[in-house]
Amino acid sequence: MEENQKPLSDSISSISQVDTPIQEGVETPTQKKSKAFSIVVGILLLLILGMGGYYVYKEYFAEKEVVDESPIPTEEEEDASNIDVSEYTDIILTNYDGLEISYTDYSEIGDTHESGLISGIVEYKRYAPRFEAMTVVNKKVLSQEQIEEFYNPAYNDILNNNISAEWFRAGAEPWVLATTFSPGAFDPLIEIKGLVYPNTDHLFAVLALSHGQEYAPAGEEDGNYQIIVFAIKGDNLIRLESDRNNFVKDLSMSREDNNTCTEEIPDYYTSYNAECLSNIFKSGKYDEAIKEAAEDLVTSFEIAN
Repeated sequence: MEENQKPLSDSISSISQVDTPIQEGVETPTQKKSKAFSIVVGILLLLILGMGGYYVYKEYFAEKEVVDESPIPTEEEEDASNIDVSEYTDIILTNYDGLEISYTDYSEIGDTHESGLISGIVEYKRYAPRFEAMTVVNKKVLSQEQIEEFYNPAYNDILNNNISAEWFRAGAEPWVLATTFSPGAFDPLIEIKGLVYPNTDHLFAVLALSHGQEYAPAGEEDGNYQIIVFAIKGDNLIRLESDRNNFVKDLSMSREDNNTCTEEIPDYYTSYNAECLSNIFKSGKYDEAIKEAAEDLVTSFEIAN
């Protein structure tokens, strides 16, 4: 080997490896992604903290607006006591809250006597917290023929507390107080005694099996009785009517008594034997509950002097 020739290994080892320097201030792609992710996470955390703080402030520190949720009175409710029915009756109530007031007018269907219905009957109805109604007819809205045929017989039956009056079974009221062609029928069970209706001349109240248009259903849920209060004040005949309530649920009648008086109606459902119910209520065991319900009805339609 000549002197000026070097081994290949020496030539290779003498070649220096040069590293490419990283310039300061220049980010790699990996660093850029990491920084962007951190920014997004930070923004999300700030939003979450902000929303949480606002919720805590609203719930525990901010003054809450009091919202009045009571129903807005309708024009009818506000002006009920101002509805003028003086043309038909001189009855004035002490409280008109929640009452709907109306009067019958059958002038469009012809002669009232021929139609069987009377114009000028005043109705007061309340639907909450429970349904109850008051019907009033004054002699002054009637013709002489209507007075003799309808008013006088009803007046005498009420004055004499006639629980056997024929109109009891023909309809839910004496016809002089009827406001529909087909009033619901009922069977009177007992007279409610010891009841007082202030500022009236006479009172006659009954507990009645209420059939509606068919039969009063036996059971513990459906309405099957009503309390009816008749009264006389001057020339006014008055009828108060409770909602259709349930013997078991509302008068606390025992299931034994309830079941004793049930009877099957052919091609219908289970109803009651009115005579059986009458005997049970005549025993007096439910007098307190019946009288309390009747007093509530009378109080709802208190008459001013």
